[in-house]
Amino acid sequence: IALSSAFGQLACSLMDWPAVRIAEDSIWYKPAGGTPVSYHQDAPYIAHQFVPAQNNSVTLWLALDDVSLETGTIEYAAGSHLWGLRENHTNDAEIASTKVGDTVFHTPTSYYRSTMLSAAEKHGVSNPSVVSVEIPAGSIAIHHQDTWHGSGPNVHPSRPRRSLGVHLVRADVKFKKNDVGYIYGRYKLLNSEDLLEDFFPIIYSKDGYRSPFLTSYCNDQLVK
Repeated sequence: IALSSAFGQLACSLMDWPAVRIAEDSIWYKPAGGTPVSYHQDAPYIAHQFVPAQNNSVTLWLALDDVSLETGTIEYAAGSHLWGLRENHTNDAEIASTKVGDTVFHTPTSYYRSTMLSAAEKHGVSNPSVVSVEIPAGSIAIHHQDTWHGSGPNVHPSRPRRSLGVHLVRADVKFKKNDVGYIYGRYKLLNSEDLLEDFFPIIYSKDGYRSPFLTSYCNDQLVK
């Protein structure tokens, strides 16, 4: 699923990219009683590990269960991709290395929307509109790298909230020269800024190209 050319085609269509690579994929599991995830932007963790950094990544969020506000679905601050990057996101490598997996991020001790509300205030938005994505299993939400998003607690007594996240980057990006965070830095070769298709395969391109090795184990309905 994560390597589907349909995902790549969707990203290229929305972003007007000629081709797209997969950067990473994740399974997100929030059990009944699961805690919130703080609002954040993906750009410091993903987009800013590469150049050019602007408009180079999107995330596809595939619901594996019917999701609702009750089960802690993903939420977006409408229009927040236009607010710019959070001011204290100055050291992308440090952020990418320490913030994604820490307990403050995944089990916040303060209100989970507080970082987003602070960013909105700095942008002059006093009452940001929050969109809770309530969709059936098998549906997809997609967001831009600068979109503020998070999720509330799962207050349902028994139902988990499971989802697949697929992070895609435009195919022509390069690694930045220095300070690449641990998530992607392990795949950066010495004295090279190139992304190898072995690690970051091209899953779709408008000219029909797709990393050849994918056909050996990935049945894809768009590939003839």
